Amino acid sequence: AEENPDVAEFDIAAANERLQQRRDQFAMCVADGSFESLSKEEKEAVAPEVREIVWLDLVEAVSHAYTSMHKEFTPVNEFQRAALEEHGVHKRDPLFITMLSLLELETFPSTAALLAHSKAISMEEARAKAEYYQSGVTLEEVKQIYASLSDNRVPTASDLKRLKEERSRACL
Repeated sequence: AEENPDVAEFDIAAANERLQQRRDQFAMCVADGSFESLSKEEKEAVAPEVREIVWLDLVEAVSHAYTSMHKEFTPVNEFQRAALEEHGVHKRDPLFITMLSLLELETFPSTAALLAHSKAISMEEARAKAEYYQSGVTLEEVKQIYASLSDNRVPTASDLKRLKEERSRACL
């Protein structure tokens, strides 16, 4: 987190406490019936979207993204399994692009190299590339959308290794 003091100073326990308070407020609104009378914006402000924040190492994060694409439902933890099961959800949204992004992060030899690359790219192009599918799409739809992009070839392990070597040489 040396590149971002806000991340280095981020208090996960306090953030998780705030998330718990939001869940408690939501439960109270549902229990007393006031949730139904709220506007869409007010409901979005009260309804919990995130359960908890945890730091993951890159390998574990890639694993979670990869298992989202399994044909067999593979939850990341017991809470997710129980919560999705309770609502009759038997699959996770595919995290294909997230997985590719995490794998690309691994190709940078240092934080400085990643920061230099980030400053050199167009945010508009990066945003357009990242925002092309919505929640709820199937893995087949993700593959079709990805194939329609101009740079549509999914990088192989060899591609990522080559990119890492090139970026490492550029830092010498």
